[in-house]
Amino acid sequence: MAVSGIHEDAAITRGFSREVYYIKGSIEAILDRCKFYHVNDDSTPGLDSNTRNVILTRANAAASRGLRVLSMAYGYGSASSSRSQTPLQTSNSGMNGSSTSLGDKTNLVFVGFQAMLDPPRRGVADSIGLLQAGGVQVVMITGDAEATALSIAQQLGLRVGRAGGGVSSSHCLTGQAIDQMTKGQLKERVGNVSVFARTTPKHKMAIVEAFQARGKVVAMTGDGVNDAPALKMADIGIAMGKSGTDVSKEAADAILVDDNFSTILPAVEEGEISLSLVLLSPNDDLKASRYSTTFKISCLSSYLLPLLHLRLLL
Repeated sequence: MAVSGIHEDAAITRGFSREVYYIKGSIEAILDRCKFYHVNDDSTPGLDSNTRNVILTRANAAASRGLRVLSMAYGYGSASSSRSQTPLQTSNSGMNGSSTSLGDKTNLVFVGFQAMLDPPRRGVADSIGLLQAGGVQVVMITGDAEATALSIAQQLGLRVGRAGGGVSSSHCLTGQAIDQMTKGQLKERVGNVSVFARTTPKHKMAIVEAFQARGKVVAMTGDGVNDAPALKMADIGIAMGKSGTDVSKEAADAILVDDNFSTILPAVEEGEISLSLVLLSPNDDLKASRYSTTFKISCLSSYLLPLLHLRLLL
């Protein structure tokens, strides 16, 4: 995400009217666009490899504790322009709002990063454990960094394995890795993956398609506009009732009105019970007409099938 604006406060601009470009995003994406780092208003030294490594090390350490890392930077020019100026150019030119050369937003000043705790809701880990015990394969698809995703997955009890006392990255697949795979390779790989990190809407659709190619019935939960394509593509799309966007709700087959993942567990249980009752009912009266039995199953099918589709939940 990036925005730009013109500072007019003389205390900030020191007499120069200039347009400043602000950007936030993943630590990797932001650092790749930075050639300087912010110490104070009068000091923005060059971002050398040693400083870059220190920043990445500290960011990865925060991510490994399950914290979401968001980094920030700024430059000079317009957010709608593809080019930015260096701090040195700006101080010499007085910055008139134009964005003269030196790269496609690659001369930015790194400001820092923040690490946020977004803990799982109470009861979700227990529900996932029961779903997995009942034969439901639960996987997590997120835009978070791999280290963050694996840490949260371990807290939730997802099957991420252990290697040397920690979680195993062999159970995690990133969007970048997916981009390098063929459909056939992804189909073979997803069977052993519990976490998909740094994914985009395109990756989510590829993941759903890969599971379906393995003969799985796929359910997908989501709440954003970007989730809509995958919700539509899944055998059953489940949108969030409170936080979900209108677009996601329209694309979904079902709406989780309380936004609580734990609600899915009793839904699956009720679906199993209802199916057993429907399948046994014809045997209660062998003389019952074939029409009435068919009618009963047909009427309930629209209710049962979505619940049965939850046998595999993404």
